[in-house]
Amino acid sequence: MAHPEVSHQKASYQKALDQWAQDQKVLDQKVLDQKIRELQEWLRQAWQQLADPSMTTFSRRELRNQMKQCTADLRMHLQEASDRPPVPPATPSKRFAKPELRLLAWS
Repeated sequence: MAHPEVSHQKASYQKALDQWAQDQKVLDQKVLDQKIRELQEWLRQAWQQLADPSMTTFSRRELRNQMKQCTADLRMHLQEASDRPPVPPATPSKRFAKPELRLLAWS
């Protein structure tokens, strides 16, 4: 028979492990969101740079090639983000239920 303290330690260890896994999912999601925002910002700036009339033909071609690669990376990250299940909130949201009312009569 397992010692009660050992089983309590196992339960608290499992709880900590589950919390760590949940935190890791949230962290991974935040990193992925940050990468997506960075790629979107880079593409926005690249489009502005592409509009510059002083760019040489070679520079334009190089920039467009980089934009194609960035677009492919962005699509990959967006697909990865859409494939992930939504991360549940860390604390359960408060739900308001209909209160149980009782009528009290004075006699």
